[in-house]
Amino acid sequence: MKPTKGDVVKIEFLDHCEDGDDVILFKVYGEVTKITQRAYHVVAWGFVNEVDGAANSYRGNEKTFCIVKKAVQSVVVYRPCKK
Repeated sequence: MKPTKGDVVKIEFLDHCEDGDDVILFKVYGEVTKITQRAYHVVAWGFVNEVDGAANSYRGNEKTFCIVKKAVQSVVVYRPCKK
């Protein structure tokens, strides 16, 4: 299933392994914040209320991951975006 912006997802993806024999399968859970031609951007630690988040100086607390689509092994949409 292809996620859309705003969906809450689990994405399993392959990543490199330094000094290893093969790639490693990882997973990230979070909200899709952006989709480009080559990647999904998922925030795993983000503000619930965008107004509160913008009003303080803790933007650095957000943790966003950019996952290359070609490395994605599976996507599970747990909560579709409310349109």
